Amino acid sequence: MTFEASGPPLPLPAEGQFPAVTQQEFEGILVGQLGTPVIVNVWASWCAPCRTEMPLLQRAAETYGDQVVILGVASNDSPEAARKFLDEFGLTYPNVFDVSGKVRVDLGVTAYPTTYVFGADGRLQATVTGGISEQRLAAVIEGALR
Repeated sequence: MTFEASGPPLPLPAEGQFPAVTQQEFEGILVGQLGTPVIVNVWASWCAPCRTEMPLLQRAAETYGDQVVILGVASNDSPEAARKFLDEFGLTYPNVFDVSGKVRVDLGVTAYPTTYVFGADGRLQATVTGGISEQRLAAVIEGALR
């Protein structure tokens, strides 16, 4: 599957914000990160494997700092449940809410969670369907940094 973001660049949401985004806004956020690899993790509060990998994504965000952007996308969920989930884990990396489900559809999500790895050039490099291990996450991030 090929997915390439287009449109005017938008900034990442500020820490602590959890904006509802349209497909165009999501793509704008990706375009705004050109030059930096982006790991997009599509999750839902009701997803058990998502609970397991959230701390791994948080650690990766802290470890790689400005080298890589970790961006969470809550989808197929209620904004209230998703916000509670973020607060429960104390996540500081940016997250957005897929308000219409179109982000999920355009990315081709078939299972929760799904992680997409975009290179610094904005091109999709890898997709990991289902839960991601710490080792696999480190490997895809290192691959994106090359």
